[in-house]
Amino acid sequence: MPNSLRLILSSICLLVIAYFSLQIIVQSKERKILVFENAEAHNIKYGLLSVHAWKKQVSDIINKKIQEFELTESNRAELRQNIQKVLRQILAEVEEMLDQKQSEGNILEQLFTGAFQEFVLNTGELERKIPEFTEIILKELDNPESREKMRAFIQKKLNQLLAQTAGEEDLSKIEAIAQ
Repeated sequence: MPNSLRLILSSICLLVIAYFSLQIIVQSKERKILVFENAEAHNIKYGLLSVHAWKKQVSDIINKKIQEFELTESNRAELRQNIQKVLRQILAEVEEMLDQKQSEGNILEQLFTGAFQEFVLNTGELERKIPEFTEIILKELDNPESREKMRAFIQKKLNQLLAQTAGEEDLSKIEAIAQ
């Protein structure tokens, strides 16, 4: 009987060893999958180089700056210069457009455009009034209601711009891991 007892014990030991070996193999495969998923989830393309992550961070920073913006004496002078510069650029573009229109078309259209530019839209007078227009704009920016409308407009345009600038990023692997 001792040989048959040994055979039975050996068989039981062999079955236990086979069972635990199988468990080790299964767990090793599961661990390998988890390690791969963890590596994929922490891949640099989903973090540091992620278009979506940068877009969110930039959006948050700019939105915070927009909300924090206040018109102070220190930034009023700089803003005044910028507004005047923009108004002068707009006026120059209008003049250029009118000059271009005046050189196009038949003689009657050219005369009408020239008369309109000379008598109705006096760009020299508008140029002299740019400081006055600038002060009107700055005064309007002092109005809290106008400032809130401006903030809302800027945030809306920013969100539209950010929606257009989203790069194509394949998130299928990370989404599959998250589920």
